[in-house]
Amino acid sequence: MTITVINHTNWLGNGSILTIKLNGKKIVKINPEQRSRINLPQEPATLSVSQLGSKSNHLEVQDGEIIEITIKKVTSKIFFSSLLTFNILIFLTNMFFPTISSKMATISILGVIYISLLFQVKWYQLKKL
Repeated sequence: MTITVINHTNWLGNGSILTIKLNGKKIVKINPEQRSRINLPQEPATLSVSQLGSKSNHLEVQDGEIIEITIKKVTSKIFFSSLLTFNILIFLTNMFFPTISSKMATISILGVIYISLLFQVKWYQLKKL
């Protein structure tokens, strides 16, 4: 019992090696534009992917199915709008905080908030072909 997984992440996902999880356990890593055949220990099984904290939806899979990994359309919009917002906040921090230590502390806090918010979004979409 096997399935085929195809990584079709666009330019936003290039350079991202994704970890494929089957029933919550990490089983294999997949590069962009790579195909991977995965043996199912039981049927049906639940498939998901992750990469450095970013996640995908969970998909129930069965023998012989072909699964495509893509980046959700809304993800690129969220990425660029949040990046723009983060840069504006850094600019404002530089204008209103006089000392270098207060600037660094504020930028560090903003960076942690920015990264944690990005990890709340499900970046990847799994779908059956």
